[in-house]
Amino acid sequence: MVCPKCGQKSPEDSLYCENCGAPINRELPNRAPVIPQSNQQ
Repeated sequence: MVCPKCGQKSPEDSLYCENCGAPINRELPNRAPVIPQSNQQ
């Protein structure tokens, strides 16, 4: 795994980067983030 924040390599089973502590998202990298829509009109 490569940290999306700092680029440091971490073990595949890591949940957080060993270098900067950022959470490592283990989902598919091609998925777009889900942005909740507001109900304001």
